[in-house]
Amino acid sequence: MKKISEYDHNELGKILCCRVENSYGDNESYWCKKEKLRFFSKELQYIHILFDLYNYDSNFKMIDEECKEKTLQEEKKIVENYKLFLNSLEEIEKFCLLSFQNENAAFTDYYYTVMDYDLPKVNNMEELCQYVRVAQVYVSSECYEVRLQFLYSPADAVIYGYLNDNGEPKMDIKSALDIIRVNPIIGT
Repeated sequence: MKKISEYDHNELGKILCCRVENSYGDNESYWCKKEKLRFFSKELQYIHILFDLYNYDSNFKMIDEECKEKTLQEEKKIVENYKLFLNSLEEIEKFCLLSFQNENAAFTDYYYTVMDYDLPKVNNMEELCQYVRVAQVYVSSECYEVRLQFLYSPADAVIYGYLNDNGEPKMDIKSALDIIRVNPIIGT
């Protein structure tokens, strides 16, 4: 990953445009930032947040002016979902803990089909944090997604949140098997 430029966004703060080579050997650019948060950890840590600002070039100029209105609406929704994420950190942790304790399919599918042992039993966030870390956060105009990596497991889980049609926050969880995979913690 190589930093190309940075932009001081009115609502997102300082964001970076970075270039990375994808699996096909092509260079892709994306906007991101590292946010220092106490999230799935006792200590403050940097969390990598990606923003779906695909219609902006590396100087934060719109690529397609014909889609200006749509791009501005999407950017506004991205800002809303970013703020929703920041205001929901404790709720996300609690939701993850309850989902893990209740053996939600996003956690158990992999273990029951591949591993010879059950999920570890956890009673609180401190215990859960021994088995999980935040790989990245992705914010789009539709939702925020928190990608979680689990110790000893190549299967990730994604907690996602959004505002429903009534403007109320909603949250759910899914397995990340259908998403591009990252290495498990044990492999990094």
